[in-house]
Amino acid sequence: MVKRPRGKQMLGADVTGIEYSFVSHAGRLYMAPGDCCDMTDCINYFRRIDPEVERIRTFSGIEDDTTYRRLSDGRWEALHGGRNFGASEISQDPPTCEERLGMTVRPKLKKEG
Repeated sequence: MVKRPRGKQMLGADVTGIEYSFVSHAGRLYMAPGDCCDMTDCINYFRRIDPEVERIRTFSGIEDDTTYRRLSDGRWEALHGGRNFGASEISQDPPTCEERLGMTVRPKLKKEG
């Protein structure tokens, strides 16, 4: 039996590493072999790091998996195995952690005095 690397369970995958360049506005997501991530969750994750992100490459083990690219109109396209899957609408405002977890955030109380 082959032992899989253990990473953090997030974005629908076993994530083993993340890289981001604020210079090129490009990110990389590394996952365990055979894993793939949720496109919307992946894009929104990197948009929380940098709202100006333009490109994200994902890797399943050592294999190049999918590249997500932001188009000039704000939509995103997915490229996988030489195929272009077309543009998709992704929410312009990624959900906060609290929204993703379904938590209610209490407003901060004003200090009196």
